Amino acid sequence: MNSKQINRLLAVCIKPKTKLSCDIKICADHQLPETLPDKHMFFTNVDNEHWVLLFKENDVIEYFDSTGERSSVAIAIRLQTTDFISNGFVFQKDSTDLNCGLYCVMYAFCKLVKCLTMKQSVAVIRDARSSKIFFYLCQSVSELHAT
Repeated sequence: MNSKQINRLLAVCIKPKTKLSCDIKICADHQLPETLPDKHMFFTNVDNEHWVLLFKENDVIEYFDSTGERSSVAIAIRLQTTDFISNGFVFQKDSTDLNCGLYCVMYAFCKLVKCLTMKQSVAVIRDARSSKIFFYLCQSVSELHAT
């Protein structure tokens, strides 16, 4: 999944339904600001091969990585924060698996549309293969590939 596909999914599936207001940006890990601004969500491509998501609200940073990693060292050093929450659950073992972007979009959906906590979001995504969210996003991805 590339940044254009993620941006399209955000435009179609998330932004029109967002209940939690924030700025959403898509960038490479080396393009992250030194300090994340509050009420911002960053879809971040690590080493040009793996998508992770960072969300900051009320000086707390939530870090979602479908491989369950706490964070890559580079991102952790750049953010320099102690108020850091990560998902800690392995949804996929290989960081080069193309589903990492879809998992990040699913987390954004849980956070911005459903207003769920990290723990609640992980539970929803874990059960996603049988949920409406997964089918909705997969259908949207299929439509992206068709166009």
